[in-house]
Amino acid sequence: MSITYDQLYHLFMWAWMGGMGSNEAWVHRHDGRGYCFTDWDDSMNEAEPEDFPSDDWLLIPDKRDLDLGSYLVFRFADEQLSPDQQQEVRNIFSRKGAYRRFKFFLGRSDQLDAWNAYQNTHEESAIRAWAEEQGIVLREDDEAPSSEAR
Repeated sequence: MSITYDQLYHLFMWAWMGGMGSNEAWVHRHDGRGYCFTDWDDSMNEAEPEDFPSDDWLLIPDKRDLDLGSYLVFRFADEQLSPDQQQEVRNIFSRKGAYRRFKFFLGRSDQLDAWNAYQNTHEESAIRAWAEEQGIVLREDDEAPSSEAR
């Protein structure tokens, strides 16, 4: 099965989109089709594929399952910020609403661009590693799908 990185990335972003309910995204292990579902707005849901659910569908993992939640924030802080800033990040994440306050802190500290680049790099690496573990071949946008996906 092959799928473009961008297609797989969009499935991950759907699954990771928080909000008022929960989102799930699935990718078909043989042909690369995606399926997205949310429990907070039925009008956003796609028609369920005829062969769903089955063992052929892989659930897109949560950010935390790939160490991309607060674990990544603390890695960034340890690698990029001063000891005082690291302590501030720990304080921020000791209460609810941490990500909003974290982004505000980064903006004040002129570190928001560095965080965004760090986060994007690590997300892409984790998504690509997950795809490889699942046997998903990522193709470039301009490549034709492999014959196995037809």
